[in-house]
Amino acid sequence: MKLISHDLQDGGKLPNRHVFNGMGYDGDNISPHLMWDDVPAEPKALW
Repeated sequence: MKLISHDLQDGGKLPNRHVFNGMGYDGDNISPHLMWDDVPAEPKALW
């Protein structure tokens, strides 16, 4: 099972566009693209 993102790099820093905007942070608060791949036929849960 793999978690894929077009917005995030493995081991990379979270881009500011995906950082929370509030409580002292000044990001754009945009959710990154996330996609599961190769999920087992009958998973019990993904979270």
